[in-house]
Amino acid sequence: MIKKGQSIIFLTMIFFLLSACQPPANSKNVETNAEMKAETQTIPTSKNDLKLLIKKADISTSEDNVEITIQNNSSIEYMYGEDFHVEKRIKKTWYSVPFDDYVTFDDIGLVIQTNTSRAQSIPLKKLKNFKIELSPGEYRIVKSFFPSEQTPSKKNTVLLAVQFKIK
Repeated sequence: MIKKGQSIIFLTMIFFLLSACQPPANSKNVETNAEMKAETQTIPTSKNDLKLLIKKADISTSEDNVEITIQNNSSIEYMYGEDFHVEKRIKKTWYSVPFDDYVTFDDIGLVIQTNTSRAQSIPLKKLKNFKIELSPGEYRIVKSFFPSEQTPSKKNTVLLAVQFKIK
């Protein structure tokens, strides 16, 4: 009888320990994490004659890529990389959408020359590798640029964003 009682207590303790280790049911939801509020709420699509465009603003999860175009109508060259980050708008506030820890980008410097455009294909596969679920809603892709003849700094960085919807 004592062994049966001890077994029940042991199983109950194991149950509580295992349930305490589980994340909350809504932990993959941006709305529940105020720490993920985007640092910059207003990011333009163009600045200093540098512009981000999106080929298709309504995206379904069955599509493979989001196609964006970087357009430089300025008199200076800008540097940028393949990296980007994604933010989701919830009740008029933008929240950062974190990637899984294993997502990486090639660390190369690309140049957008004066009066030219360059296309960049953003694979939805990377967009699906987030720590949270990409539910239907309004998102934006954010990219950084800086003048190629200057040392990159926060002061001379041009931050641009282009919005899209997941349906």
